[in-house]
Amino acid sequence: MNEISEALNMIDMLADALGLRTDPQDLYRSAVMSLGSVKAEDVPEELGPKLAAFLDHMDPQEISPEDFGAGSFSNLPAGTLIAHVRAVLKSVTYNQKDELLLLKYSKAIWECGWNRFALRCRGKVINMKTREIVSYPFDKFFNLNEVSSTSEEKVEKALSEADEVTVTDKIDGSMIAVSRYKGELLVTTNGEFNNIQIDLANALIDEMYPKFREDAPDGLTFIFELVHPENKIIIDYGNEKALYLLGVRDLKTQRLMDRGFVTAFAKKHGFKLPASFDPKDLEDFKEEALTTKGAGREGWVFLASNERGQFMFKLKFAEYFTLAKIKAIPSLQKVYVLIQNDMLDDMLAVSEGELLEKLIECTQAISEYFVLFDSEIRECWDEFSRQTGARRGNMTNEELGRLAAFAKGSPFMQFVMRYARGYEVKSLEDLSIPPKTFEKMCAFIDAKRGKTPEA
Repeated sequence: MNEISEALNMIDMLADALGLRTDPQDLYRSAVMSLGSVKAEDVPEELGPKLAAFLDHMDPQEISPEDFGAGSFSNLPAGTLIAHVRAVLKSVTYNQKDELLLLKYSKAIWECGWNRFALRCRGKVINMKTREIVSYPFDKFFNLNEVSSTSEEKVEKALSEADEVTVTDKIDGSMIAVSRYKGELLVTTNGEFNNIQIDLANALIDEMYPKFREDAPDGLTFIFELVHPENKIIIDYGNEKALYLLGVRDLKTQRLMDRGFVTAFAKKHGFKLPASFDPKDLEDFKEEALTTKGAGREGWVFLASNERGQFMFKLKFAEYFTLAKIKAIPSLQKVYVLIQNDMLDDMLAVSEGELLEKLIECTQAISEYFVLFDSEIRECWDEFSRQTGARRGNMTNEELGRLAAFAKGSPFMQFVMRYARGYEVKSLEDLSIPPKTFEKMCAFIDAKRGKTPEA
């Protein structure tokens, strides 16, 4: 929680010191977006030490003072530091609902690399006023050998020092987090308060697990995987509809509960449990991952616990990546779906050669499209304002009706209307725009540029 508090405090400080324009209904996201319009020369040098200390603590993998000929961040001017601080702050999405803030690492993570702030943000929900943790699913965890922290040497050390090691089947669905807040169940995914996965999960709770809605206790976050025929990812589970209970977190200690607690709770309420496996030698799991065919499974999740902390990593079947690659032969739309399903880092970790180059190319192109999307919203408004003399934030219902007619047919209309009401353009890159809408937005931009859309 320290990294999250530090990041939010940094945003608060910058909003005050630099006079950032913010939207009370979208406070932190609008502040981070407004930070992009701050010029380097307008950043007071007295902010330099705080900016440098922030970067030192967050440790972004793709930003180093050596890249700028400096021995440390403290040797760089404040105007240079502010761009890197913004990159770290942009690596997380800020989804606000009333006093709640849901945090998840964003597609912009590739600008600065993984950092301590982003690693703590995989669906965590906090109360903005009290900074109390309301819901806390898993932190970001990686594949074996995907990053330095999951190198075989470090993994073997963590396993050998653990008091308890659990190995469970990695279910190929969508993560659902459930906590009780103000007497009601708060159901979220790792980035949203409202989407189709949450609707499906709520329907299953009411239909299959009604007692859970009534007596789920306070102070815990229940972490599920949703399996549903309307939410198929890679593995085909047929017509199965279920919530698999993956884990339970104690919000007071911030630790995951032991397997015995999870098993007993699942049996009491009828939730399915992922299959568990004996924590045998890691080499045996690696061999099985490479050689098993036709398993119809994704892989394993490992949790090593001792009194000092808890460590998670995953190991996936080679066959799973083969299936994913077949379904993800790179195109903008397919890579966008990978990003939406939180699978891009998995694919990058096991891809090489032409496939890897194409994945990176498509990822960069998607980021460029989102910049063009933002520009299109502003240009549409500017043209309407030029023709009518309308002013943002002070529009009559009649003017809003004229704007709707003006923007009719544009896939950007809802965002133009919001901008007209005085809100800043949200970072569209942070929104869960449906793939079909994304395709329409790209096609709209391509048509204006006279470019043939990519298939």
